[in-house]
Amino acid sequence: AEETLAATVASLAHTVAEQQKTLSGISQLLTGKPRPGPQKTSNRQPAVLTQMLTSAKEEELRLRSAVVAGLPTQAGVSDQELLDELFSFLGLASSVRVAESHRIGPTDDACPKLKVVFWDRRMQAAFVAKETRAKLKDPSCPSLYTSVYLNPSRTSEERRRLHLLRKRRNELNEAAGSPPEDSWFVDYGRAVLVRKVGGRPDWKGAGDAGFDDWAAKQPPPSRDQRTASSPGSSSKKPPPPAASAPA
Repeated sequence: AEETLAATVASLAHTVAEQQKTLSGISQLLTGKPRPGPQKTSNRQPAVLTQMLTSAKEEELRLRSAVVAGLPTQAGVSDQELLDELFSFLGLASSVRVAESHRIGPTDDACPKLKVVFWDRRMQAAFVAKETRAKLKDPSCPSLYTSVYLNPSRTSEERRRLHLLRKRRNELNEAAGSPPEDSWFVDYGRAVLVRKVGGRPDWKGAGDAGFDDWAAKQPPPSRDQRTASSPGSSSKKPPPPAASAPA
C-alpha cells in the first residue's frame, strides 16, 4: 500500500510539473517574457506576435488621424490654437478632442501640413466628413481657410494611387484639349477619376477604364511625390544648405 501511495504521489507531482511548464510557455507567448531556467533561444513566436501587435497599433493610430493641408503657421499662435479656431468655424468645437498634433513635410512647403491625432475614430470621421469639408468651399468661408484641405491619414499605397490619379487626370485633359466644363477631375473620397459633361459630374460613369493598365506601367514615385498626399500639395524641394564659411 505504501508503494502504491508513493507511486501515486510521484505521478501527481510529475503531472503538476508538466502543467506548470505548459502554463509558463503560454505566459511567455502572451507577454514575450522568457520563462526562468534553461530554455531554447528561439524567439520566433514572440517576434511574430510583437510585429502583429505593432501593426495593429499603427493601423488604429492611422484611423484616428487626419492631415490638415494648407494651414500655415502664425507667429505667436500655437498649432492647437489654430486648430481650435478651425474646429469652431467647422462647428466641431464641442465634439472633437485632439490627442496630439505635429507638422509634417518640408518646413518651407507652399502647402504646409499639420497631422492631427484624435481621441477616437468617430472624431476623425466627423472631421474629414464630406459635410465638414463642404464648409471650406462655402462663400462665407474666411480667406484663411479657402486653401485648406482636410484629408484622412492614408497608407502609402493610397497616396501612390492618388498621385497617379492626378497625373492621369492631367494627361487626359491635355490630350483631349477639353474645356473646363468637360474636363476630368479626381474624386478623393472614392479615389477615382470623374468626368464633367456640360459642367456636371458624370457620377454614373465615374472611373477611367484604362487607368489600371496605365498605372501598372508608371515608374515608382519619387520621394517628393510620395509626400504629396493631398490636393494642393507642393513638391517643392527644400533649398540646399548654405556653404560653411571658411575657417
